[in-house]
Amino acid sequence: MISELIQCSGCKPMQFNCRVIAVHVLVLDKSRKYHDLHPEVQSKAQFVDIPLVGFVLDDGSFTCCCWANAERAATLLRLHEELPPRAFESSGCTLKWVGINKSCWKSTMFHLDRILRKHGRITVRNYGSIIESSYQDLKVSVSSENSLSSSDENLLKFIVLNACFGTFWTVVATMMDSNAVQQLEKEHLTQMDVKVLPMQNVWAAEVQYLNTLTEARNIIKELLDS
Repeated sequence: MISELIQCSGCKPMQFNCRVIAVHVLVLDKSRKYHDLHPEVQSKAQFVDIPLVGFVLDDGSFTCCCWANAERAATLLRLHEELPPRAFESSGCTLKWVGINKSCWKSTMFHLDRILRKHGRITVRNYGSIIESSYQDLKVSVSSENSLSSSDENLLKFIVLNACFGTFWTVVATMMDSNAVQQLEKEHLTQMDVKVLPMQNVWAAEVQYLNTLTEARNIIKELLDS
């Protein structure tokens, strides 16, 4: 449980089951690692880097702000899952993708890659609730001088909100002390004018889908051993 992690200051990473209830801030960057590749290879590569995401996690009895990057952040954002049809209906870009390969236009990564190629960096900040998923007030900004289309902005918001109405996760995380939080502020948050939330901050080390069968077996084993 998250509460056990917080009580164990300076301890090793601990595992808990939880769900995402809000996203505090999200930063997506256009990846630079493919720039020296042949143009034909570049066209097939995905230019999505995730430097930082702040998730509000809830395990049913406690909440915390969990910071993650790279693949761990992508997993919690459900970026490797296909977008449902309502993602395009609500964003107003249903007709825009007629004629595009179906496996592409349903891919979350495909659309993030497409938007990042135009804008370089995307930042999403939540100025609304961090407890009620439906009452998040998401503001999207880009680093380029190009204007972000309303359909792409709505699609980005859908992706963030979709992460908050998804599955349960098994997360392995370490508690962040005051020094770690200050470093996070110095390197990332201050320049974005983002404040640390008034709750415990943790850093995700591992993220995976909750295996309900394994979890049930573990609970039964604990009951038998007690």
